[in-house]
Parts: sequence; structure tokens; C-alpha cells
Amino acid sequence: MKYDTIIVGAGAAGCVLAARLSEDPCRSILLIEAGPDYTNLKTMPDEVRLGYSSQSGMVARSHDWGYTAKAGNRTENIIRGKLVGGSSAVNAQIYLWGLPYDFDRWADLGNTEWSWAETGPWFRKVETDMNFVDGHGSDGPIPVRRYLELEWNVLQSAFYKACREEGFADCPDLNRPYATGVGPYPMNNPNGIRVSAAIGYLNPVRARENLTIFPQTLTHQILFNGSKASGVYIERNTQRESVEADEIIIASGAIGSPLLLQRSGLGNTNQLPLVGVSPRFALPGVGQNLRDHPAVPMTWQANTAGSSETHWHQVGLRYTAKNSVDPDDMMVYVAHVSDEPKLLMRPTVNLAKSAGHLGVASADPLTRPYIDYGMFSDAFDFERMREAVRLCLQLVDHEAFSHHIAGVIQPARSDLASDGQLDAWILENATTGHHVCGTCKMGPSSDPNAVVDQSGAVYGTEGLRIVDASIMPDCVRANIHATVMMMAEKIAASI
Repeated sequence: MKYDTIIVGAGAAGCVLAARLSEDPCRSILLIEAGPDYTNLKTMPDEVRLGYSSQSGMVARSHDWGYTAKAGNRTENIIRGKLVGGSSAVNAQIYLWGLPYDFDRWADLGNTEWSWAETGPWFRKVETDMNFVDGHGSDGPIPVRRYLELEWNVLQSAFYKACREEGFADCPDLNRPYATGVGPYPMNNPNGIRVSAAIGYLNPVRARENLTIFPQTLTHQILFNGSKASGVYIERNTQRESVEADEIIIASGAIGSPLLLQRSGLGNTNQLPLVGVSPRFALPGVGQNLRDHPAVPMTWQANTAGSSETHWHQVGLRYTAKNSVDPDDMMVYVAHVSDEPKLLMRPTVNLAKSAGHLGVASADPLTRPYIDYGMFSDAFDFERMREAVRLCLQLVDHEAFSHHIAGVIQPARSDLASDGQLDAWILENATTGHHVCGTCKMGPSSDPNAVVDQSGAVYGTEGLRIVDASIMPDCVRANIHATVMMMAEKIAASI
């Protein structure tokens, strides 16, 4: 078998790429996915199809890679979707654009084709915004809506009121460029349906004769003829085989893509032999520069239980930390937990200074990798999180919450006695935003840790690209789903 293009990974980026590249009827496309394929809404399990009103709540956990990672002083389960649609089919459906500051910063790092002027139009191409017209897309594959103020539950309304009286701006559209303040989250779940990249992009075109989909197929390695990527070695229906292509695009996500590269001999040539992999191309940045959004969960006893008929997160706050030179580097997520009398807040460092790393433990793709987020290795991340925790406590002390909250559960009063004690509590409770990125960073050839150029082409190779969150040079100040699809649209057009 030989194709023009093989795409490894049918997540957010892979589905966009498959849909766009197969628009050319002369180009044959093979899309490979390790997990199952649900070809329509009727065959899709409820916890995948429904955005929140299912047993799993707002995030589906049954279709997962089972990764664990070091986060602060604890080991955390990392949710990564293993099915057609990838993490876009299991995520919390908060559809935030990255901020213009993020992309202009990418350009300053040498990625001049990724400035806000270059990326803004591609965000609009992805979406159909159901609430706003100006500055938004109106005919894209992904529908985006917000809860209207009349639909907010009492704790979301109390949070909004407390934030406004604390001086934060009203922000009805958090996807407006440079948007800051408190307002409703944009979400890709009209009528409670999680519109993943599989539903929005792939399902409408899956009948194309030039598009082949291999679900339940594990990719072991990328195959090379010299420096030219010539195919992939896969395991399908218990059989192992090679499949050839003129071009290979890796879209396996910020965990899966660097692991596949390392198993194929691309990475740190001194370390790969230690885990039984023969080095082929020296790319020391593979698996480095791991970025995410560190958070800590704070909880209060509520007087009533949350409803499973609405999303946990209806309203959120974006703001700039004291002493920060990066605008809007913080986010607070607030939730009335479904079917529990509990208020949850997740203060989040939305542009962390800390970075981690990951890598294969062997050449076997079924061997669990090591992942270390390196959370709070930078002192400023601690400083901003301490400030955010105290801000959340102050907000809940507002009279708007007085009839709805019985008392704080965590952090305890003793955890707040000093900066040192609060730092210890943060490390013990640190969690990830599940927005991992940066592990095959995009950058100029002069950057020794850059893995790909601005088109996703892997340095030192021919016919090999990476298109997914792994190539972000740094995290965006937002949930990354919208940005990943924007990137895939932009690179697909250049291909």
C-alpha cells in the first residue's frame, strides 16, 4: 500500500488535515488512529457524544491513553483521547482562542509567519459563532456558543458579581482579541453535544474515495530511506505491516508525537540508546519544553448540588497577575460541581515560566513513558499562584455567595499561615490544565532545541511534518483546542 500522505493521529489536528487535504481528489490520504472510530452520533457512546450530561460529567474518561505524570509533588492521571477525534472528543469543550500577545510572541521567537495578523483569519475559518458576528467566523465546521446570563446558575452569577465589584471588567466575548475580565466561556457544545473535530471536520467528508481511515491501529515507528520519511510501521488487526507514502504528517499530540519520533530514532542521540533505541537524527529538543497550565483545585461546601443539565464552567475570569509583564497571564475556572453540594475554583497560571519534559522508556509503544511537568520550578509561578488563591478566597467572601456557601473545604486555614506553607499546599495539590504542548517546538534553525520549521517540517529530514500542539513554541493563554485547529487549517492551506 502506498499513499500520497499518511496522517498519524486522528485528533483535532489530524481530522482537520484529513478533511482539508482530501479536498484535492488527486491526493490519496491515509488517516491512522490508535483508538476506535464512531462514524456518527448514533454509534457514539453517551460520554463521548454528550458534553456534560453523562455519567463522566464534562470530560469523557473511558477513551484514554492512561498516561501518568509528575505534577508538583504528586502523580496525576493525564487525560488524552484515544479515539477518532482525539482529545477534542473527550475534552471540557471550552473553546477559547489564544490571545494576540501569544502569537506576536511566537513571531518574536523567529516564527514570523505565526503573528496575530497571520493567525487571526484562521481562527475565524474554524468556527461558526452563534452569539457574535463582528470579528468571528460564520460558516466554519465548529459551532461556538455561550450561556446567556439568564441561564447562569446561582454560583456562576455570584462569581460574576463578585468579580465585577472587585474591579474586573465585564467581558461578554472572551474570544474578542485582547479580551480581559469576567464573562461566559465560548463552548463547542450546542444542545449539549460535544462537537469534536471528528464530528465537525471528518464525519461530513469520510465518504471521499481518496480518504482511508485505519482505526484501532498502533503506529510503532516512522520508516526512512536515508533522510526521507518513506512510510510507517503499524500494528493493525494483530498484524504488523509497513505502509508507504510520499509525505508523513505526525499529528499524535504533544505527548504522542515526541514519543513516536523518539521510537523512530529522532531525539537526543546520547539518551536514546539508554532505552534501547538506535539514534537516527539528532534533535535534542524532542520531548523538551513541555508546557501546560498549572492549576490548583480549591473547594467550598455549597448549600445545594449542581445540576447535570448545565456545563460545570459557565463563566470564567481572565486577568493579569501583579508584577507580571505578560498581560492576562491568569485564569480562574469556577464550577458548581454536578450532583454535588460543592463549589470548585481552579486558579490557573495561564502562561507559566516553568517547563517540563517527557520521553520513552523503551522502544515498545505499549511501555508507559515518563512525563514530568516541572510545575512551579520557577519562583514567579509560585508567586502568581499564591496571589490567585488569596484572590479566590476574597471573591467567595463577597456577599453574593453568602446564601450559597457553608464554608471552605480546602485550603485549610493552616495552609494559608505563610507563603512557605501555602507553597507546600500548592505543590501537594498541583494539577494540570490538560493543555500540554511545546514538546516538538517550532523555531528557526538557529535554535538548537527547535524540532520543526514554521511549516511543521522536521529539521534534518525530508517528507516529514508535525502538526499539532507539540510544535507550539510556548503555551497560549487559553485552552489550546481552538489554537490547534487553527494551526492545522493554516498548515493544511500551505501544503
